[in-house]
Amino acid sequence: MSTGASESFSHVIEFARELVPHPRRVLDVGVGFGSIGFLVRNYFEAKEHLRFSKRQWKIELIGVEIYRGYIHSLQKDIYNSIIIGDVFDEVEKLGAFDLVFLGDIIEHFSKKQAHRLLSLLLHHAKVVIVATPFGFKKQGAIGRNVHEAHKSGWVLKDFKRYYIAKSAAVQRIRKKEKVLVVALRGAER
Repeated sequence: MSTGASESFSHVIEFARELVPHPRRVLDVGVGFGSIGFLVRNYFEAKEHLRFSKRQWKIELIGVEIYRGYIHSLQKDIYNSIIIGDVFDEVEKLGAFDLVFLGDIIEHFSKKQAHRLLSLLLHHAKVVIVATPFGFKKQGAIGRNVHEAHKSGWVLKDFKRYYIAKSAAVQRIRKKEKVLVVALRGAER
């Protein structure tokens, strides 16, 4: 969906603040409605440094979104740039990042594709933070976006091949399911 489970947001942002307290370059894979971008601006710019206007922002925040229909003026105001395209085609062109967010994204890939994506991103980033439904949650296309279909389910042991810096399984408030949040360490720069 174009936005993630609200229960994961506090873990996502607190893991990021602990592991990368002063990011300069941030990548959000699967921008959707822009929730992660807003949280980055809110906590890393406004709260930490009292930088409230776009002119004052110091973080280069880049988004990659495969579905053009999600992007509107709201996201364009928050991100420095948003690339419409497949992350596999774009990430090599973008260089290194301090922090990468994969908010409710990896479940849309097969496990093989998702591990390929994680390895690629960890080669370009200090920290990759993943939020995903805990286990497999059936979901097809939403509206006209066929990319919303779920192809895999994830539990903590699925990340054992990576260096896990932080993790949490968060209970959803209104649903009998959990969200998994995992912070992975990548290449040190």
